[in-house]
Amino acid sequence: MMDSPISKHCVVAISSHGFGHLAQVAPVLNQFAIESTQTVQTDPSIRFTLRTELPTSQITQRVRVPFAIDVASDDFGMQMRSALQTDLPASLSRYQALHADWTRHVDRVAEQLTEQAADLVFADIPYLTLAGASHAGITSMALCSLNWADILLQSVVAYPAALNEASVGLQQFERILQTMRDAYASAAVFLQPTPSMSMLGLTNARAIDVVGEPPPQNCRETVNEWVQRAHLQQNKPQAINKQIANKQTTNKKIRDAWLVLVSMGGIPTELQPANWPTHCNGRLVIYLVTAALANQHPHAVVVDDHAPAYQTLIAASDVVLTKPGYGTFVEACAAGTPILSVTRAQWPESDALMRWVSDSGHVKAITLGQLSAGEFGTALGVLLDGGRSEPIEMTGAASAAQTIRGLIDPSARGAVAAPVDLRRG
Repeated sequence: MMDSPISKHCVVAISSHGFGHLAQVAPVLNQFAIESTQTVQTDPSIRFTLRTELPTSQITQRVRVPFAIDVASDDFGMQMRSALQTDLPASLSRYQALHADWTRHVDRVAEQLTEQAADLVFADIPYLTLAGASHAGITSMALCSLNWADILLQSVVAYPAALNEASVGLQQFERILQTMRDAYASAAVFLQPTPSMSMLGLTNARAIDVVGEPPPQNCRETVNEWVQRAHLQQNKPQAINKQIANKQTTNKKIRDAWLVLVSMGGIPTELQPANWPTHCNGRLVIYLVTAALANQHPHAVVVDDHAPAYQTLIAASDVVLTKPGYGTFVEACAAGTPILSVTRAQWPESDALMRWVSDSGHVKAITLGQLSAGEFGTALGVLLDGGRSEPIEMTGAASAAQTIRGLIDPSARGAVAAPVDLRRG
């Protein structure tokens, strides 16, 4: 009788800066759920602990492998005024405070990872977790379409006055950046899924294909039924009922309506839906929105706990109204759903994402001013007339899962760089 494979422990550190980092990690972890349906006797079983402060409801909606949660956050990314605007001086102040006590933070994380008996740390993309893993002698890997060192550097290059506003000297800033880069360099590999921003300073970077999952199929009717129920439960049909005679006609109007999913990546953002178009190309427009935007548009439906999964909503919608972000862009292109994107000029990753999505799907860009004033009917109409794009294929998640298996196997340890002391901030 063959012995059971030895269980290995992978700690997955996920940035809590919005939901996009989870959208990259989940398809990788779900590869193990796919592979678990096949008998692979030579691979060790792997248990996962997700180290993050993201809502459990978001995690369980996306991750299909068994996991434990370690409620902790080893990074904040950037301080945001909204999903579209960073607060660079505040971000610099927070980095200054973090690095002023860097050694203690690295020691703390290293101790926690050791207590958890981690065999591998997989980070998207908290560099503190990578530094802690290196200090503890634990193999690590990173995956992300960005890194915080390049985001911070490019932000300061675009707005250098922020250093004075935050009382951060140039030499101090350069030391912070170097510490960040050293932490990222400590990983055995930094996987850059397509599309990624330029990361020329990473010597351990390796490009992989798009990381995502196939979208749900034939889900429009399911979403239409939910929209109809939600209108009743949320007391939203009154404005529509002023135009139509009875419930049967109401439901037909809803079934024939354009569905526009409004998604800003999980970062609170003040929008003004009251000004948004109610009709486009002769049909009703229904906006699927967060609870914060409830009661601000006569045709808004709140995406609550009873709504279909986010990926289902993307696949069923006619357009996604969003800002440049890896997860939503990839999931929309995977489903062929057109994208109405609000420009995000302050975000260094935006250009790479917009170039890629322009080649991979149907996209129109609008400004925040146009969004606020509701002056995007023409762009919306063009996207709706153009229909859906050809869905993209994605193999990056399988590549990343293969990397995890290779690194967590003891036979691969000899190829991993030796631990270095990254406690000097």
